[in-house]
Amino acid sequence: MKKRIYLILHCEAEGLAFRSKLTSEGRTAAQKLSDFLYDKDVDLIVSSPFIRACETAMHVSERLQLKMIKDIRLSEKVLCTENAEDWLTMVEKSFSDLDLTFPGGESSNEAMKRGVIALQDTLLHTGKSAAIITHSNLLILILKHFQKEFGYQHWKALTSPDVYTLEFLSEKPEICRMWN
Repeated sequence: MKKRIYLILHCEAEGLAFRSKLTSEGRTAAQKLSDFLYDKDVDLIVSSPFIRACETAMHVSERLQLKMIKDIRLSEKVLCTENAEDWLTMVEKSFSDLDLTFPGGESSNEAMKRGVIALQDTLLHTGKSAAIITHSNLLILILKHFQKEFGYQHWKALTSPDVYTLEFLSEKPEICRMWN
């Protein structure tokens, strides 16, 4: 049986902190996203616990009249715990060397593993289609698990929100960008 995952980057937020909320543009985009998903047979919504992801998911769950499940494994990859002026270079390096870690951070492989396990668990609990709302770095790392060419340039090209579909007929899904 074919199953589909809508892998979604949260809508525009006020910042990157855990408690950062959606901007007014982000809330408008979340409404458009919920309209986009309305007729897609979504029967499960799973979100990162970060406020910006939950607010995005809440718009979708209200429109589809589905409960939202929070999953900490969908939290953004921790790049490092120190303020770094060269954070963009650090992100780029983390896509080239998946085992690279910075002070207090996790490697891309570690983040990818938890994200993929969350996606696999979602597949087990959905009948047809599920929406997963997460963050930019983790979204691209999940896609990279299935198609190695995903990386820094794809990360840079993301919009907020952004939507990729993963169609599973086997272990390796067909991936398609649906939003930009």
